Amino acid sequence: PRSTAGVDAKFTFNGLETTRASNTFTINGFEVSLKQKTDSPVTFSSSTDTDKVLDSVVEFVNDYNEMIEKLNSKIKEKQFKSFHPLSAEEKADMKEKEIELWEEKAKSGTLKGDPALSSMLNNLRSIMSSTVTSTDKDGKEINISLKDLGIETTSNYLDNGKLTINEDTLRAKISENPNAIYDLIGKSNTDPKKGGIAQQYRTELQDAQKKITVKAGSSTAVNDTFALGRSLKNMDKQIERFESKLKMMESRYWKQFNAMEQAIQRANSQSAQLMSSLGGGM
Repeated sequence: PRSTAGVDAKFTFNGLETTRASNTFTINGFEVSLKQKTDSPVTFSSSTDTDKVLDSVVEFVNDYNEMIEKLNSKIKEKQFKSFHPLSAEEKADMKEKEIELWEEKAKSGTLKGDPALSSMLNNLRSIMSSTVTSTDKDGKEINISLKDLGIETTSNYLDNGKLTINEDTLRAKISENPNAIYDLIGKSNTDPKKGGIAQQYRTELQDAQKKITVKAGSSTAVNDTFALGRSLKNMDKQIERFESKLKMMESRYWKQFNAMEQAIQRANSQSAQLMSSLGGGM
């Protein structure tokens, strides 16, 4: 049988004659499948999946709340200063469960008041209350914030900046102007400070991570490359110097002890000789 060469699909889109190599293609974000020839105009439109957008925003806010709750618990965690790190000798005299409970207390409060985490939390709260430039449904420039969407800080100060959502307000705002919602949360910009909240949020976390790495290093870092590592190295050197001094002191004391012992022996010998002489003279 004779084969027939394929022909590109031809159509007119918004007055512009267009061709595609396949009958199924994407144009302006729409996936289009051409089924049959027609001379009549075809109109198609889209609508916002409000539920999907709402779920994404709620998930973003919940993740934020969960993170600041964990961070706040760390920078406010109680310290137990009487629970020092256990030595190998101390562990040898303890049961495994006792060691576990002790070390849990010893590690508690390690990040209490940590300046890097505290600064990051303050910056994140500021980002969540900031405004982003967008446009309303008529194309007029506006400033929009999470508060405009029904997302606000809880009234309970013990929540330390957690957000609460009025889903009815959020749903209405999504239906009214979905592009503004995208600009507020998802917009990207070469200058992160001009991007959406998610980009600012991500940038702040990355900056905080860099600061923490400079101070505490990473799993692959060597001690010379971060502050705590250099401190540990200096402490090791101080311990070595102290141990060296102890050995020198020990050696000096042994020499003094030996000299004193020899002096006592000589004194005893001289005393014996003296007593012998005195006894012999009588």
